[in-house]
Order: sequence, then structure tokens, then C-alpha cells
Amino acid sequence: MLLLILASSALSAHLALDARAQEDPVTEAATPKAESEEETSKLDLRIFHPKDSDHWLLPSLRADSVWFTGANAWAGNTRSNIGNTSNGWAEFGLVPAMDGQYSLGENGTLTARISGVYTTTQLGLDWAGSNFRGGETDKPEAITLEDAYVKWTSGNLVPSLGKDAIELSAGAQPYKVGTQFIIGNGGSDGGNRGGYWLGLRQAYELAGIARLKTGEFSGETVYFRSDDRGGDHTDTAGANVEYDFGKRLDMERMKLGFGYWNLFNSDNPRRDGLNVVNLRADMVPFSSIAGLGFNGEFVKQKNRWLNDSWAVSGSVEYDFAADEVRGSPFISYRFAYFTGDDQSGDNDNRFDPLYYNFNDWNQWYIGEILGEWVTGNSNINANIFRFRANPIDSVTLNFFYIYVRINEEQSDVTGPGGRPIDPREVAINDKDISHELDFIADWAVNDYLSISTVAAVLIPLNGAQDAFGNDEIWTQFMLNTSIRF
Repeated sequence: MLLLILASSALSAHLALDARAQEDPVTEAATPKAESEEETSKLDLRIFHPKDSDHWLLPSLRADSVWFTGANAWAGNTRSNIGNTSNGWAEFGLVPAMDGQYSLGENGTLTARISGVYTTTQLGLDWAGSNFRGGETDKPEAITLEDAYVKWTSGNLVPSLGKDAIELSAGAQPYKVGTQFIIGNGGSDGGNRGGYWLGLRQAYELAGIARLKTGEFSGETVYFRSDDRGGDHTDTAGANVEYDFGKRLDMERMKLGFGYWNLFNSDNPRRDGLNVVNLRADMVPFSSIAGLGFNGEFVKQKNRWLNDSWAVSGSVEYDFAADEVRGSPFISYRFAYFTGDDQSGDNDNRFDPLYYNFNDWNQWYIGEILGEWVTGNSNINANIFRFRANPIDSVTLNFFYIYVRINEEQSDVTGPGGRPIDPREVAINDKDISHELDFIADWAVNDYLSISTVAAVLIPLNGAQDAFGNDEIWTQFMLNTSIRF
């Protein structure tokens, strides 16, 4: 019965979808709200079967808004860079959803989810220029299907592996790997859909996942198809494994990961036939210094004709919460490098950021100004310094300093998600791009409401001045609210 209800709802939602405009896809900036863990203190809205509490439906609603303002966007030259003047804008989004569970007793559990997304951009042109269409600033809005999947978990069917060790799922659903360096966001926003920064569309148009989790090991094989706003599609198949060697090596944590994916049937020639290898490490090597951690990640991309590129990221951090220091201060330094094209030979060496996503502030959208609106993860190297603290339990404060350079001087600029900056090409004659300062405050008001604010300053250096056509200091203020029931 549960599956029939959800299938009927999915069909109704699908028939109500807006047709997608045929235009170049844009990878949007992602919302900073990670999926929250279930909290017993929250209001339980589940609708239980009258005779079996293991069968239930759970309606939910998420409502997000964000408002931006600032001065000297694109160094005071928005019209030349994104098509029109802009001093700010607002975005709004809704995600209604229904989750369900049906117990199969000793044979595991069936769960399912169906959800939709409504987004709109109003009150101005976003600084990615995504809603500049037809020669003017647009006010786009769209309703699309998001999740529509069924999942089976094994329960205690195979006791030797542990509870729910096996998981099989199929349908429109999210799929994320590690820190979401290259695989995290299956949908796209902005343009005719609106909601560029909110990034509420996360699910792949279609995905099948077979996963095994037992002890310190987890792994999965996967197929997925991207939900690109412009109508382009790419199919991907591959596998990913992770193992935490910490206990075996008498370390606090030593998690290693490896993934391989092949992209095929792609409407993007640079992605068709692309082989992607991903290596990851996350470690806290000394139990006696539990606050000291190291993280690293490497990606290699290659196909036979157009793409031969790589990227690497590494960080060192210290979390004073492990020492029970008041306010839980946290400091870190991270370096990230993404290849650009040296314009020699037949291959294009620009790194393709694929489906990177928000994992934490300034993790993969590097810079609340530069990384959100100007540069994607290609042809740059970045130095990111961070300080974080919790003055009270419900408030988290972050301060970042970010220094960015390009790797190869070239005659075009690559925007977020590999999008070329239109309408003009520029000559960049200096590799120094910018200094950026970001101050961020997150407030978890209660179980249902969270508020985030960002105050950011971008100081363009010679390379950015070449790209932007001006040298004014770019300032930004952002206010984001998220309500979930």
C-alpha cells in the first residue's frame, strides 16, 4: 500500500512539472544546511498504521529564503561581466516531502520518499548572472520533482554482517561521496529554475545504488544520471569503497577511500568517456593528540580525446573541543589545486569539477564571493585559513582568509561548474586573483529554525582586475533562513 501511495503521488507530481528550457547548465552554489539528524525532541508528525507501528508515513516541509546585498560586485563592473547592473536580490524555496516505511519483519525494511522543489529568484540579478535572459533580468520560478525512490535495507537478514548491512535503492535520489569533492549535487538550480544559491535540487534524475556497510567497511556500486537544468545529461557508473583502519593501527581515525567512475552517453563532449579516479584520506593519527587531524584528496580525470586533468586538496586542522577548551575553538589550513589548460598538445587540461557540492563553508565553493559567483574548481589554486568557535551551543562563528591564484594564464574565465563567463572573453596577464575575508555566523534558533549570515570582502588583484575590467573592492552581506517541519 505504501508503494502504491508513493507511486501515485510521484506520477501526479511529474505531470505538474514545468518544461525545462534548453540552455547551458549552470552548477549552482549550494545551501549551507546539511541534512539534519533526526532529533527525538522534534514534533513527531508520523502517521502510523493503526495495527503496526513499524508502518508509517511522515510528511515534511522545508522553507528557505536568502537575501543578498553589497557594493561593487564584479569590482563595480556587473554590466560587462553578467549582463546588467546588480546590487542584490532574493531567493525563495519550498521542499514538500513524504517519507514512508514498511517493515518486512526478518526480511528487512522498505522505505520510500517523494518530494518536490519550488524555487524563485526575485528583486534583482544574482551575481552569477544566471537569471539574465533575453537581454534583461528575469524573475524565474519553477516546480520540479526531486526525490522519488524506493530503498530496501536488510535488517537482521544477515546477522553476521550486522543490522541493515545491505542496502538497495532505485529512483530519483541523492548520491554523495566523501567530502563531495566531485560527486554530491545531482541537480542544478538558477537560470529558468531560480534559486541559484539555495541549491535545493540535489537528487540525480535516476540512480541505482547497491551498498554494503559492515564493521569499519563501506562500499557501493552505482549508476546515476545527472539532472542538468539545461537539458544536457550524462550517465555515470562506478564503485566506491571506504575503510577505517584506526582501530587496527591503534589510531583515533584512519579512514581511506577509493572511487572509480566512468562517464558515458554525455551531451558534453569533454565528459563523454571520461574516467575518474578518486583517492581520499581522513586521519587523526595520535590518540594522545585527539584534536590534530589531516585530510587529503586526489582526483585524476582522463578520456581519449579532450580531457587529461587532475586536482588535489590537503588540510591540517586542530579542534580544541577534544581538549574540552571553552568555546570549542578550531583552526585549519587547506590548500587546493585544480589544473588549467596550458594550451599545448591536443588535450584540454582544465579540471572538470563534475558534481561538487557544499560540504562545509568554503570547502568546495572556495570563497563566499569568488567561489560562489566567479570561479569554479578549475585552473585555480587556493590557500584557505580558518578559525571557528562556538561562544554558545546554538551559535557557530567562522572567520576565513582566502588567497587565490590561477594556474594557467588564458583568454577565458571558467565560472562555477565549468561555465564560461559571458558575454566577453578577457585576457588575464597575472596569476594573482584575490584576497578574500569571510565572517560567517550560524544560529540554530530551535529545532525548526536556523539563520546564517555572511559578511564578505573581496580584494581583486591584478589577475582579477584583468578579468573584471575594474579594481573596486567587492563587498557582500547575506542573510539566510531555513525552516523545517
